[in-house]
Amino acid sequence: MTAFQCISTALYPGNGEPVTIEVDTLDHAAGVAHLCRGFDIAPQDWPDGYGISNEIVTLSTHQGTHIDAPLHYAPGLSDIAAAPIDNFMGQAVVVTDTVSGGDTVEVDFDAYLQLLDRHAGSARAVFFITGAYRRYGETSYFTDFKGVPARYVEAALDRGYTLIGTDAFSLDPPFAVMSRAFV
Repeated sequence: MTAFQCISTALYPGNGEPVTIEVDTLDHAAGVAHLCRGFDIAPQDWPDGYGISNEIVTLSTHQGTHIDAPLHYAPGLSDIAAAPIDNFMGQAVVVTDTVSGGDTVEVDFDAYLQLLDRHAGSARAVFFITGAYRRYGETSYFTDFKGVPARYVEAALDRGYTLIGTDAFSLDPPFAVMSRAFV
């Protein structure tokens, strides 16, 4: 049996995400009113006037560990439901750059290409480990991380890899870095 490793992170209110996570509790009294809506029944018809309780969670799909579908980047492209589940299971190439400093991943590019070529066909994913995962839950996780240069992504896609990931907030460098480069 092949061992799998879960790479998910917990989502919770107050974890520092730029779009805050909100959890609103529907208590038992409000729950019975919700259950009665659209039916010929009243809350007082329920034992003690109580129904179910529930939580209503509001969050962005760009939080915690997630997959960005092509639709995330441009209108009219495929959404995540169109992605074959097999793309997310199996072997991965792991590239590590935990050297402090810099806004982008920097590893020996020729060695990176050799690694991709060696595992092409047997692995579908390439993951860049930058050390950012150690700061998940801290504000700096969202502002101080390394982006993955386009040539690294393009090289993997050109070799048939279908999933590119990182332990950082984004494949792109921090927004402040990109906006300064734009200006």
